[in-house]
Amino acid sequence: MQNKNKFNKDLQESNICIKCGMCCNGTLFFWAKIYEGETIDNELEMKRVQIKHKDTEGLSLPCSYLKDSVCSIYYSSNPQRPLICNSFKCKLLKKYEKREISYENALMIIENTKALVANFDNKIKNSFPDIASKSIQVKIRRLNEKHNESLTQIAFRKNYGKILLDSLILNKMFEKYFIKAEIITKGTNT
Repeated sequence: MQNKNKFNKDLQESNICIKCGMCCNGTLFFWAKIYEGETIDNELEMKRVQIKHKDTEGLSLPCSYLKDSVCSIYYSSNPQRPLICNSFKCKLLKKYEKREISYENALMIIENTKALVANFDNKIKNSFPDIASKSIQVKIRRLNEKHNESLTQIAFRKNYGKILLDSLILNKMFEKYFIKAEIITKGTNT
């Protein structure tokens, strides 16, 4: 019985990752670390970038193995699957592992966060087309920069207050359930 429970827990952990995918699609990060000496396949090689502020190499995201919002090599024994993909665990997954949150609640948080991201993304596309192609993290940062640079912040808040509020809510969701606050504010991956 204990083996069956462990199998179910492992399967649910995998499902949480697969249902989410925000670490792979560019929502939480815009690059993923490549470890020194790590080999990657040709598909990912095209995504290799130099991360100047970290003096390292990484893969630009979204990942090319993400198909219909699902990792196409998650269950694969592909030896070229990046090490970071096997080792990264968001806060939500860690909370689930510690039984601080149920499987159902974890899935609900993912669904709600993805809906907030989609809503925010649509508002940005309509109001700020110059940043529409950027990652969610960059959009949030640039929106706040535009607000801070605005000569009339009151007018900016009046026109874009709902988008600013959405960006704050997203940051709080990301910080509470997915990644560290410094990643959100500085735009770095750890």
